[in-house]
Amino acid sequence: MRPIDSSNTIDTTGAAVAPDLTPQVPVAPAPVAPSPEQPVDTAEPGTAAAKRLEQDLAASYFRGQLGQAQQTPAPGVLYDKPPNDAGAAATETKQAAPTSAGTGAQAAGQVPPPPPIGDGTSDELNQDVAAAAAHLVGQHVIGPNNQDYSHTPDKAECFYMVDVLLRGAGAKSAADIMGSDKVTPKADYKWGDKKVDLEDVKPGDVLQFKDHKIVIKTRTTTKKTYPDGHSVVEQGGPPDETLQRGHHSAVVLANDGNGKMTVAEQHVLDHSTNKETSTVRKNQLFTQGATTTYPTTTRYEGNVKIEETKTVTISVTGEISAYRPQKK
Repeated sequence: MRPIDSSNTIDTTGAAVAPDLTPQVPVAPAPVAPSPEQPVDTAEPGTAAAKRLEQDLAASYFRGQLGQAQQTPAPGVLYDKPPNDAGAAATETKQAAPTSAGTGAQAAGQVPPPPPIGDGTSDELNQDVAAAAAHLVGQHVIGPNNQDYSHTPDKAECFYMVDVLLRGAGAKSAADIMGSDKVTPKADYKWGDKKVDLEDVKPGDVLQFKDHKIVIKTRTTTKKTYPDGHSVVEQGGPPDETLQRGHHSAVVLANDGNGKMTVAEQHVLDHSTNKETSTVRKNQLFTQGATTTYPTTTRYEGNVKIEETKTVTISVTGEISAYRPQKK
């Protein structure tokens, strides 16, 4: 993914409008924010009953949409193309994880489920952001204020999608935390008041990438044993696959454990066209390296015994900062 063009400017003057998660219930649009030099006014909260109804509907929508996002791949060729599943018989060796921040890490994939909707914690906000992100998957890429940028996907910066989702959920965006003057095309955006350890990341958290690169190397070792007993060993494979997120932002849909995450993102390449995608994508990415060895397969060609063993090595470099959404 190519970095943001330094000649572009990030528009933080408009309040983003979140996708309509509950079309059956009319929801008032988010107010338009003033220019960065002026204080941002927040709308008066609705009644307790209305808020409770909206939260219940959001919770129901989240469970359906996020579940669907985790099971159904986005259309077309994805930016990330993870190797085939290693299967239960495969062995995996982890490598060092890239730089991350946070404390209190727990085993990957062991993030506890969020408490019930309506308890007033940040988990509720995370669910709102994750539900909205899942809803965007497969839809047109967006610009400031949720504008349709599908006809100019090269201008649909990753920043816009995250900004829209956070503001639409009533959370702070980068401009609120850093200050509008510090939101520049090459800045390391801060999407929350504190960083979260990558192992503790959950749906709705925001990832900020810096010089992040994934290299996937697939090698197949083939051993041919001939009738007279002698054997020949060969090794080969396709060209290495490199996936780069030099300066990028994405929203977590799932923490898959073992250094894997599923995210919603835009301003990524479609390898079938080698151009930026015109739709928001759901991709799986790797936060740490690993080597997976597949079970050896055996077949015969005439009297020649052929044994093949495939090994996939994933190396990860760069930095990922994870942020938890904070109420505005």
